[in-house]
Amino acid sequence: MCMYFHLGTDGDAPMQPLWDETAPGFHVGPIMADDEAKVRAKLPHRNVLYVGSHHQCGCGFRDHWAISARKWNPEQNPVDEQQEHAIAATHAAFAAYLRALPPSPTPIQVYAFWCSGPYNPPQPPRTFTVDDLLDPEFGFYDEELITLVR
Repeated sequence: MCMYFHLGTDGDAPMQPLWDETAPGFHVGPIMADDEAKVRAKLPHRNVLYVGSHHQCGCGFRDHWAISARKWNPEQNPVDEQQEHAIAATHAAFAAYLRALPPSPTPIQVYAFWCSGPYNPPQPPRTFTVDDLLDPEFGFYDEELITLVR
């Protein structure tokens, strides 16, 4: 059970090297065939790409529920410093990729969902800047569509 992330843009969007087990990190690749209809229904853009983390899937991006669990019950949800560092690096690489994208005639969007879900009802759409993604308190929700503004 993993989170999947997809990016939609009407501008150009280069792929990055695919996930490499010997050097795991942020990567951008083609949309998975099994998810294409679902994702394109949410992201009606010219370019739709899969976005992965150091975990290969999207589980290496910050999750709103995990952030909340650490706040509500820190004893049962301790911070793993090594994992937090890897997550911060993944978010930084994602932000750098987004900043490097050429201008798009429409806003860039990110769609997040559980691969075997949904487990939660769709979230209301949110709007953020790329810098917001770097905030350690920022986390993605399941079944969420985010619009990025520059």
